[in-house]
Amino acid sequence: MKKRIWVLFALVMCLALEGAAADGLNDSQSSLAAPKGGETGIIVGVTLEQLGEYPVLSEENETPEDWGTQVKDVIKSMMHTQTPAIRLLQNGCYVVNGGGDGVNRVGLFDDTGTPLIPFEAAVIRELGNHSGEDTGRYLAVYYATKQTTDRNKALIYLSDGSWIGGNVPGDNDVMYEGYVRFYDLQRRRFVPELESTGNHSSCGSLLVVGKKVYDADGKQVADKLTAGNGYLIRNTSPKEVYDEALTLRFTSDLQLSVLTSTSGYLKQYDPGKGYRVIDMDGSPVVEGWFKSVTEEKYGILSAQRADGAYVLQTVDGRVLAESRKPITCLSGGYYYTDDDGSFTFVKYDGMTVPGMRRPQGNLQVYDQESGSDARTLVLNTGEMALPFGRGWDLGIGLMGAYSPDNHKMGVIDLFTGEQLLPFEYDKIRLSGGLIYAAAGETQSVFRPRYRRQAGLSPD
Repeated sequence: MKKRIWVLFALVMCLALEGAAADGLNDSQSSLAAPKGGETGIIVGVTLEQLGEYPVLSEENETPEDWGTQVKDVIKSMMHTQTPAIRLLQNGCYVVNGGGDGVNRVGLFDDTGTPLIPFEAAVIRELGNHSGEDTGRYLAVYYATKQTTDRNKALIYLSDGSWIGGNVPGDNDVMYEGYVRFYDLQRRRFVPELESTGNHSSCGSLLVVGKKVYDADGKQVADKLTAGNGYLIRNTSPKEVYDEALTLRFTSDLQLSVLTSTSGYLKQYDPGKGYRVIDMDGSPVVEGWFKSVTEEKYGILSAQRADGAYVLQTVDGRVLAESRKPITCLSGGYYYTDDDGSFTFVKYDGMTVPGMRRPQGNLQVYDQESGSDARTLVLNTGEMALPFGRGWDLGIGLMGAYSPDNHKMGVIDLFTGEQLLPFEYDKIRLSGGLIYAAAGETQSVFRPRYRRQAGLSPD
């Protein structure tokens, strides 16, 4: 690893250790503290926590590996990034690129700086289920074995400067065969004797490899099951639904399928009626049947009615939006509709802002493309109160902005409209979930801290 990354990572870890000491944790307690699971809920606020500072190298000495992402044009760098040198996971662990020319060079550290996995893996990522939700307990750890030109054998591949595990490689990607091991964050160890080269997912403490189900000790406990969020489906006749304890919850003669759902719902299909959303006990979550159901996030359902209209409604029956076209989710609780280029922003509390430019992934909603009269929405008040046109994405609710007065950059909180970092920086960028802000010869590192609410639930 380059010296700069070691310096940065050491600063991050040292500050984390100082925080633990301030909280009264001794070394033994700190090293045994299990990383927290992935945070859930609608994001409703954000702050920045400064992790440390380190010197900025001269431009000619910077490389993509030194920076994590090379910044020549700040806005373009938000859209075209290379593999970050340090990447923050939802559970609070850090994936760290160990440097060098090999494929297997990535390690894992917790937020106290304790090494969990040495620099031996190709890819490390959260392991979720087929509904798209990260359970927060397991990580999928990919190891490359030998290079291949056969797409059917490729498990790991290099695409646009990033190593990727799974999915489908492109025509010009460098491909490797390999295997996956499963790291248990709760027990801080790999699941014994369990590897995968195909499909895999998790459901609570259970791992599903192919269609076989394993416990945290690597022992097979069931088979022919598909994992959803908190439940498993066996497509026998009749269909069976089990919870995370493998207790049978209900059976159905109608087709069942996994739904992308933060609340643990699934879909039931009747050829004569369409789809409806049910819980793992078979009870309908909302009344009626739909032509299609896209997803449910924190109590908000996105579906298409029988009349063809797309609808966004809460599980208690409130309709937040209707559209002739599919409704797009920016983040759980925040959406937009598109009526032939006229966009409407929709918030979980029912607030709508019609006639806007296309909302951005960081939830920026602005009324003009550019110019001195452009205004950006303050999410918590619904007012077009921020004097900015399009900024750049620094994560949900965070916008990088440029001041024409002193030609410096800062960070704006889109939820409150407050300025979190003043216009004092030469470069500000997002890399691996962390924000890097350079001023003169010093670069500061910040971690976004999100405030969340649980979301909506049926009465």
